[in-house]
Amino acid sequence: MRTHVCRGVRGFTLTELLVVIAVIAVVAAILFPVLQSVRHKAWESVCSGNLHQLSLAVEMYLQDNDETFPVSYVATGTEPYASWREAAQPYVRNRSVLTCPAWEHRGPKADELPTELQATYALNAWLSPPDLTAMGGGRGEPVTVASVHSPAATIMLCDAGYSNVPVALDLDHYLALGMQEQVLPTERHHEAANFAFMDGHVKRMPEAATRSPEYLWDLQ
Repeated sequence: MRTHVCRGVRGFTLTELLVVIAVIAVVAAILFPVLQSVRHKAWESVCSGNLHQLSLAVEMYLQDNDETFPVSYVATGTEPYASWREAAQPYVRNRSVLTCPAWEHRGPKADELPTELQATYALNAWLSPPDLTAMGGGRGEPVTVASVHSPAATIMLCDAGYSNVPVALDLDHYLALGMQEQVLPTERHHEAANFAFMDGHVKRMPEAATRSPEYLWDLQ
């Protein structure tokens, strides 16, 4: 009569388990930066599309308003605020395009602003200086398209931090309008920002590249 001997199934030893865990940790450490890079690249692409849509909306506004830019920002000291964002809305009909998906760079004011003011893009202040008369400041006049001599080398819109001031200046001139708070281009895409130009193209570049070797903000 044959006797069957039941052999126990051998399990993992502690050493083997630790080796497996270590291998998984190494693989995760290798893949995580890759996945992060892919995610940021997707955000950058969406952001670029947002700026393209907004630039088209501003272009349509220009066609309907004697080729004159909307007032970039009317500082009233109270809500509601008037800005180019509201002027562009009838042409884009989608407030989600006002927000870059790179949420980790929203800025300190993100949670303070009501929904209608939450946006991460700003208009070049050289094209349309803000109206600060209600706060004791000056008022600039929006320019016309004819004033822009080099559309392909003039910034219209840019990545910016969350703020209730939807108008941007370059780093060298952010105090030129005497504003207490001034939005600057925000480098939230791998140490660079997206910029929409007057001719409709969108380009990613560091903020410093908008000032040198060629100055891309004023009416060239």
